[in-house]
Amino acid sequence: VVPSMVNGKILFEDSPLVKAVQKGRILVIDEADKAPLEVVCLLKGLMEDGNMLLADGRRILVVARCLVALR
Repeated sequence: VVPSMVNGKILFEDSPLVKAVQKGRILVIDEADKAPLEVVCLLKGLMEDGNMLLADGRRILVVARCLVALR
């Protein structure tokens, strides 16, 4: 998720990864090897462990070979 400040409040907007998961779509990550180390670690964790905790408290889980976003 991408945080932004609106009227003094922090709002979280879904990133392309989260939007793809919610809609059951495929996300192609081009040149992932050039991404910052923390991004690569998060993606690696998602693929290996099958889950990712988002900044707004939601979690992405691998369920029956599908990614789903849970609140």
